[in-house]
Amino acid sequence: MKLTTNFSLALNVLLAGGVLWLAGAGARPELRGDFTRFLTNRVLRVKPQPASPPASEPMSEVVETTEPFHWAQLESADYRIYLANLRGIGCPETTVRDILIADVNDLFNARVKALVDGVSGQFWHYLMHERAFEKLVSEKAGQLNELDHERGELFATLFGNANPRAEEEAHANVADHREHWERLADFLPAEKRAQLASAKEELERSWVEYLRSPGRNGTQQQAKRKELEAAHEQALREWLSPDEYAELRLRQSPAAKLRDRLVGLDLSEDEARAVAKIQHANDQARAGLSQQAADFKSRTAQLQQQAEAQTRELLGPEAFAAWQRATDNRYEPIYRVAQRLELPDAAAAQAYDIRRQAEEAANRLRSDKSLAAEDQQARLQAIRAETQRSLATALGARGFAAYEKIDGGWMQQMTAATR
Repeated sequence: MKLTTNFSLALNVLLAGGVLWLAGAGARPELRGDFTRFLTNRVLRVKPQPASPPASEPMSEVVETTEPFHWAQLESADYRIYLANLRGIGCPETTVRDILIADVNDLFNARVKALVDGVSGQFWHYLMHERAFEKLVSEKAGQLNELDHERGELFATLFGNANPRAEEEAHANVADHREHWERLADFLPAEKRAQLASAKEELERSWVEYLRSPGRNGTQQQAKRKELEAAHEQALREWLSPDEYAELRLRQSPAAKLRDRLVGLDLSEDEARAVAKIQHANDQARAGLSQQAADFKSRTAQLQQQAEAQTRELLGPEAFAAWQRATDNRYEPIYRVAQRLELPDAAAAQAYDIRRQAEEAANRLRSDKSLAAEDQQARLQAIRAETQRSLATALGARGFAAYEKIDGGWMQQMTAATR
């Protein structure tokens, strides 16, 4: 696996492991069989009063409350006794659930914190050591998953194999999906936004009900999904105007996600929408071509050239050049290194041009059949050496070292034998 610019995101995920862990459902930490130790490992919130029953009392004995009431009377290091005590004073089940969820989360939270604390302050170390970082991500991810599983076992023991948060999570998912669809359709009147969200919910509800039917194979499921989506699309066309429907499809298209991939380029909303519209039209035209047609490649290239010409006219030459860099996967690792080292954007652009020109020159050499293999290899070696010197000048010694670690494989492949 190549260590790319996902490093920062992955490292942040590890550093924020506690937050992400708490957002998950389920549970498991270092316990490997001695699960009773967890059940009796609760941290007391209030110091028990002398008259309070000891934590070792049988689970069946529930606290009898009299005035004045002290919360310490309910305390127990055994989760099962604590749960019984809460229920024994008539605490509503939803409140019991909320109290226990928070309590169990606190128990595991310290373990999660210890798990991710060791990553702090080692950004540059892991940036420069790809294998160490890959091993770190693998180990920490596995340990966080194990913590999640163990926490789930504790919840299952306390609540009878039922996830105590399942209902609220289901409601939260529905709310999140509705919010997503209403935000996506913010150009529509409020009534139509709500109607769209309801229609999407109905589509997913019908799909889930179908999946519950036994004996369905993959082909049948695929056909049913297409049937449901076709009915959904037909319904949308009936109560959306043609312009509204076209705008909704544009917002849902891969082209609309283009702005998220524009590394180092800040387009205005109008520019982003116009570029997405050009790309969406290009995608639709290409989808309409027959891949078996003899002229498929030439027509695809023609459509791409047309889209690029429209984009160049829209943005202007300078912004179009920046757009080309931003949409090229080769530019992202260069840009991220420059950002981390606080190098100017011009340095990243220069390094990108160096790579692009070097690869073009190498490809021309490889396609020159008039050269002897020895001559071709010597010239490729010279291109590689000059490329490395130029990149070191553009990015600085530290930046070049970081970039070579992250994405330097193409320089090694430049001199690979082709004959």
